[in-house]
Amino acid sequence: LPMVRLMMVRHAQSVQNQFMEKVMERVRRGELPLSEFNKTMRDGPPEANAGQDATLTPRGFVQAERLGEIWGPLLVDAAKMNRLVVYISPFLRCCQTADPVMKYITERVSNFKATILPIIMEEGGLSDAQDLKILDKVTELIKSGNTEAGVKLLKTPKWQRMGMTGKDMSKYFPWSRKPSELGE
Repeated sequence: LPMVRLMMVRHAQSVQNQFMEKVMERVRRGELPLSEFNKTMRDGPPEANAGQDATLTPRGFVQAERLGEIWGPLLVDAAKMNRLVVYISPFLRCCQTADPVMKYITERVSNFKATILPIIMEEGGLSDAQDLKILDKVTELIKSGNTEAGVKLLKTPKWQRMGMTGKDMSKYFPWSRKPSELGE
């Protein structure tokens, strides 16, 4: 059997991560009780709200470029030999992190594509801050034993659309493909 190597890369620093680091520092200094962490994250600035599809920070873009400079040359030969498979979470920050590596590879292997795979998105996926507040209420109702009211509330709102469409993904990340394009 051929050897399989698995490499996993977490996204570079996002605006949400940067805000979360500041909130955690407040918790460490005792300025904010840990029980207020989630609420503070959700009430943060719009670009950092928990659940939003946060972009990378300037530092994150530098980290992504560095990733591309180092890993692009190391992976291009495997792509040329059709021995490289790349899966990327659909979060914007993940696609932005992968972009320099994928650009390096696709400049040298024009037909190479990475698959945008929603199943590898972190738990919860993309959620608007207001939707998360509704989900908090649902959780409270269920925990208090009022499951019927929790389920009813879950079915009531019109949930906000989040993230990029497949068309957006193709436009901004031309090296990407959807799982349905695998032809398997």
